[in-house]
Amino acid sequence: MSFLIKHRVVLAFLLTPTIGGGAVGIVSMSDGTGDYVGDAIITFVVLLLVTSVFGLPLFIMLRYIDWLRWFHAVAAGAFCGAFSCLVIGIELMGVGVFAAIGSAMGLLFWLLALYRNPRYAHKHHEPT
Repeated sequence: MSFLIKHRVVLAFLLTPTIGGGAVGIVSMSDGTGDYVGDAIITFVVLLLVTSVFGLPLFIMLRYIDWLRWFHAVAAGAFCGAFSCLVIGIELMGVGVFAAIGSAMGLLFWLLALYRNPRYAHKHHEPT
């Protein structure tokens, strides 16, 4: 097996926050407000922290119970986004925004790490 196939999950855990931080930097640059490089770096650090604290244990749990389809990743991302918002104390109106961002990051993670990855192919369970 190639290096890329063996390490796609690790690469996805690193690339997803990087791409998310870059997206925030681009949005910040396009509207002309703020320091887009600083915004991108801060967002990257926050997303990396959320990914490490919430995403990695959640991935391990979902892998254990074989819930690795795209909709599981989207739901897990939404959970990570909403829960991290509640932990840092952002008002309730921001939870939906953070859940939506988490959903997008979950889908991106699934595309990078799990989509057509033979190591994580879905196992079909026969009814007993």
